[in-house]
Amino acid sequence: MASEKTEKKKDDIFGNERIVLDKANALLENNALTTENFLVEFQGLTKQYSELLGQTKLVTSVSDRLQGKLNRAYDKIHKVNSDLESRNIELQETIDELTKARASKKAATLVIIVAVGLFFISEGILEPYIEDHTENPYLGLGLKGGIALLIKPIETIIEKHLLKQALKKKEEDTKKKKEAVTQ
Repeated sequence: MASEKTEKKKDDIFGNERIVLDKANALLENNALTTENFLVEFQGLTKQYSELLGQTKLVTSVSDRLQGKLNRAYDKIHKVNSDLESRNIELQETIDELTKARASKKAATLVIIVAVGLFFISEGILEPYIEDHTENPYLGLGLKGGIALLIKPIETIIEKHLLKQALKKKEEDTKKKKEAVTQ
């Protein structure tokens, strides 16, 4: 019922203007109209046109002000959106740095565990075997040096593996969030 009234108002929005135009066309078609009557009717049309022009100016002025407000709101929204995008980039970079730091910390911990394990294997198994089977005292020292040199490459490999796992988990989480939003 309310939409019928709205539809009727939309149809009637220029109803008065249509009536004036129809009256003006009827006057033009009326050949029997006297000059005096024509002048009176013309004055009426001029008055109605003046009122219509005033209304048009008012509507245009209101429309211009509203457009100005919309433009300012759009500019504010655009600025806020740009700020959010830059903050989002900063936040993502910080998250990536934290993820890398966590992976580096885990990798360092695992390398220490591996190094301690290799040290025990070297001291408990390899050192006695080398001492029993060779006369070269530098062979054991060289083996320990080789183990020490392997620590950094092992740490790098573990760190890369942990970063790949973190990236894969992040992509899965992002995918799940997108699926949740679309549902």
